[in-house]
Amino acid sequence: MRNATQLRASNGVNRDLWVSEMFGPTFQGEGLSVGRPAVFLRLGHCPLACVWCDTPYTWDWTRFSRSDEVRRMTSTAVDIKLRELGAGIQSPMLVVTGGEPLLQKSALASLLQALRRDGWRIEVETSGVCDPGSLADSIDLFTVSPKLSNSGMPEQRRIKEGPLAALAAVTAVFKFVMRGPHEFTEVDAIVDRFHPARVVVMAEGTDPETVLRRSRTLAPGALARGYGLVPRWHILLWGDARGR
Repeated sequence: MRNATQLRASNGVNRDLWVSEMFGPTFQGEGLSVGRPAVFLRLGHCPLACVWCDTPYTWDWTRFSRSDEVRRMTSTAVDIKLRELGAGIQSPMLVVTGGEPLLQKSALASLLQALRRDGWRIEVETSGVCDPGSLADSIDLFTVSPKLSNSGMPEQRRIKEGPLAALAAVTAVFKFVMRGPHEFTEVDAIVDRFHPARVVVMAEGTDPETVLRRSRTLAPGALARGYGLVPRWHILLWGDARGR
């Protein structure tokens, strides 16, 4: 396996990343790989400002201190830490999330390529407002979460034609965060527009009771459309605890 020194030498450059937190091993709580042991790399900064965002500390500098919440790290340092965190996982998986990780796609490329060559599964969670570019070649799965009007964002800010079309054309699942069945009309319109190969829906909520209640209301509509329904295992297990 390549170590961090070899990673830096082989690429001739040590790009920096703006990191919010790294943690694991834990379980992937959402999406197609739900329940699988994973390590998380959460990057800082986001071009959106969703009203229900559960990680506002990655971007909302009116409520949080940027210097406290986001630190600049070399890809070598990130590589070392991720391998330490994943050492106990039989088939290690990295989930890159945010914030919006595709804001840093150029800096991520060499790190993710090295981990994937060493047998790691790589998944990236994105809002779909940034084009994946060549990073798509290093990713096993994109979990794309186009934001609905419940996010409080205007459509022209949250629905980007080029990036969503590009992501729908690679190995991806579109995951919609919903508050109730009335939002299926909005989901269906986005699905009809971009034709993703796989679609799942997930209840918005930061406590187990809300997630379960909303999931029950979404189940009939998801079944009728052939969409998947995924939980939020980290919320059901640990509530809104950070770094889980």
